[in-house]
Amino acid sequence: MLVVVKCSRPVCCVRGLSTASVARKRPISPDVSIYKFPPAAIASITNRATGVALFAGRSHPLVSDCVAFASMGTISAAGGDVIGTIHAIQSSVPVLVYPLKFCVGFPLAYHYLGGIRHLYWDFTAKGLESTAAVTNSSYAVLGLSAGIGVALAALEIQ
Repeated sequence: MLVVVKCSRPVCCVRGLSTASVARKRPISPDVSIYKFPPAAIASITNRATGVALFAGRSHPLVSDCVAFASMGTISAAGGDVIGTIHAIQSSVPVLVYPLKFCVGFPLAYHYLGGIRHLYWDFTAKGLESTAAVTNSSYAVLGLSAGIGVALAALEIQ
């Protein structure tokens, strides 16, 4: 559906251009929406987003209480029973257990593998020779992270 709105201002003012730039006949840049991000850019943005998500998840009190000392099976610093909390979540909403574990495992794996890839690039400068090599490594990190995320989701706490 096309909506036409009448406006008293000239087109150059509506698009944010000055009348001087229109008078000089400067070309107008196309909208950003016509550009397609390369896979490497999407991988970089995803790496940053997973880092922010991991920080936010670790900073949230409930998640911190569940994760703080779960590997040792001890009482967390906040005073809660971590293993008891995890078992309560498992028994109350069993359908969400595996998706929630994947939502934790995938960002961990993706951010870790993305960091290793960047360290490899920084120290060796290999893999940056062509756009295809960078694209392939982006897809490899995504695939490995998905596999590791599924494997981590399949782990059981006894």
